[in-house]
Amino acid sequence: MTSAVNLATLPDLIISKIIRVADVESFNVARLIVRQWNQLALDSLKFRARLPVINYFRWRVNHSKWHLFMQVADRYRGYFGVEKWIDNDMSDDEIVDIELAVDTRNSLMENRLRRLFNRCSRIEKLEIISYIENYEVIASAMGNTPVDELKVSNLRKFDTFSINTLVNFIRAHSDGKITMRFDNYNLWSSNRLNLTTLFTEASRLVPEIDCIVGDALPIELANLRMSWENSLSTVARAANSTYIFESTALPSGCVRLRVGLKRRD
Repeated sequence: MTSAVNLATLPDLIISKIIRVADVESFNVARLIVRQWNQLALDSLKFRARLPVINYFRWRVNHSKWHLFMQVADRYRGYFGVEKWIDNDMSDDEIVDIELAVDTRNSLMENRLRRLFNRCSRIEKLEIISYIENYEVIASAMGNTPVDELKVSNLRKFDTFSINTLVNFIRAHSDGKITMRFDNYNLWSSNRLNLTTLFTEASRLVPEIDCIVGDALPIELANLRMSWENSLSTVARAANSTYIFESTALPSGCVRLRVGLKRRD
């Protein structure tokens, strides 16, 4: 007669191996077995590359509310702790669209978001629609979560503090494509010098930046190109790279500017 296996008395090495090969869907169940399993399950989160991805996360700040939207594999809802988020009609059988609106000054929600981000390997696409003043809270919640593609909009300040805040956010989280949207060219042109500084610094960190600019006249774009090319050429020489500057008219009437550095072979 064979004896039953007591999960509570298994050696740490065996428990760690079981947790390592198990799907993270079983994460919360493993934590409930005994304290030993709980601690080893939490330790497994340190191996970030093995964790699930968040396909898309949008963080929109509107007055006193955070509007959060997330796309993630349905089977990971329990693991991420978002079972109570509201389902969007666009959800399918595998990837769900879920959203939540909460008060901005909500320390409990900040902690929950911090735990959520700690449980993913990376965010494939992050969109932030917010004034720069809110980036400190967003960055705190995200920790060191890597982002494949970053999109930012609704930025209205480009003083030294704002430029440094955004560059530090990019440095901490993104090494892929960045898209920035400016709906009004007046905002763009009045901050052209500081924006040149921003894009010069960002070009050192990421391979490509897309800028969507509204209401831009050809002569304004020509002046902008001259200013940027002077700065980018200096950075490119120092980085043994060539610079990229391309402009494309969009059907919406906006212009897409693509800037970046390409390392020489």
